[in-house]
Amino acid sequence: MIKILFVINKFTLGGAETVVMNQINQIDKNRFLPHLGILYRTTKSQNLYDRLTITSDRVTHFDFKNLKDVVAFVRLCVFLKKGKFDIVVSNLFESNFVCRLAAIIVRVPIILAVEHSSYFNKKWWQRVADRILARYSSAIITPSLDIADFTSRQEKISLSKFKVVGQITDLTLKGVFGRDEIREKFEIPKDGFVAVTVGRFSEEKAQEKVIEIAEEIVHVRKLNNYYFLIVGYGPRELELRTMIEKSRLERWVKIINDPANAKEYNIAGDVFLLPSKREGVPVALLEAMNMGLVPIATNVGGVKKVIQGSGFVCEQNDVLSMVESLILLNNDRALLSKKSALSKSMAEESRGRIEDLEKLLVNLYSKISK
Repeated sequence: MIKILFVINKFTLGGAETVVMNQINQIDKNRFLPHLGILYRTTKSQNLYDRLTITSDRVTHFDFKNLKDVVAFVRLCVFLKKGKFDIVVSNLFESNFVCRLAAIIVRVPIILAVEHSSYFNKKWWQRVADRILARYSSAIITPSLDIADFTSRQEKISLSKFKVVGQITDLTLKGVFGRDEIREKFEIPKDGFVAVTVGRFSEEKAQEKVIEIAEEIVHVRKLNNYYFLIVGYGPRELELRTMIEKSRLERWVKIINDPANAKEYNIAGDVFLLPSKREGVPVALLEAMNMGLVPIATNVGGVKKVIQGSGFVCEQNDVLSMVESLILLNNDRALLSKKSALSKSMAEESRGRIEDLEKLLVNLYSKISK
C-alpha cells in the first residue's frame, strides 16, 4: 500500500480544490492510502468536505496563519515524519512552497508539485523559490503541455521535470434541475438562446465581459432573445450585480449564487462562455462541454487545445468576436448541433483519467522501492 498525502491551501469550492477532491475520491484504494492536508482552515460554507469519500481521520489541518508561520511549519514537518508518507503531492503556490520544503527536510521519498495554470503573475521570489525547489522535486505535474512549457520558460526549469496528467474530473450530474425548470425560474422563454458561464466571481474570471457581450447584443444590436446565466460565488458578486443594473440588463443577465450546484445549471444552456484572463484546463469548461454546450472562450492556458473545432477561441478582451460567435450559433442551428456533439466527444477526450495519475505514482514508487 502506497501512502500518499495530497496538500492544498484551503478546501473551499474552486477548480484546483475540485481536482484534488476527485483525485482522492477516485484513486484506487487497494493500492493507495490517500490523506488530505490543508494549510488553512475555512469558515466558509462553500467547501468540499462533505464530498470527500475518505474518513475524517485522514484529513489534517495544519492551521497556518501565513507563510511565515514557523509553528505551523514545524507542525507540518512533524506530521510528515510521523506519517511516514511515501509520496507528497502539493497544489498551488503556498502548498507547493511550504510542503515541498518540509518534505525535503524530513526526506519524503517522492515529492510532487502541481501547477494547475499558467501563473504569469508570480513574484520574482516565488519564481526563484520554485526553481530551487524543483531540483528536489521528483516531478512537476501540469494538466497540459502548454502550461508545462509556460512554467518551464518562466521559471527556468527543465521541461524534462514536467509530467502532463489531465485534470481529474467528475462529469456526472446530480440531476437537480430540469432545463425547462431553470428557464421558467429565470423567466427565459423556451426558444431563448442561453449562454452559461460558471466560475468564482473574481478578477481573473472576468465575468464583466459577459455583461459587455450582453450589452452589445441587447442594446446595440437590438437582439432580445439572448440570455446569460453567470453562476458561482465570490467577492465580485455585488460589483457584477451593480454593472448589470447600470446597464439595464436585469431581464437578460442573471447572477446565480449557488456554487454547490453550479454545473447543474449547464442543462439550461446552449453555449458556454469562458472570458477568463487566466486558466489551466478549466474543470468548468470540461463539465459544460460534456453537457453538449458549445464553448466560446478566450485563448488562455490549455483552453485552445481542449476546444479545437468544437467551439470558438477568441483573444482576450475581444468582446465583438464572442458576440459574433454567439449570433452565428443562434442563427445556424445545424452548426450548433454539430458543434454540440463535437463538444461532448472533446470533453471525454480531454479530461484526465485517474489511471494516468496512478501510473505515474506507481512508476515513481517502483524506482525507490527497488
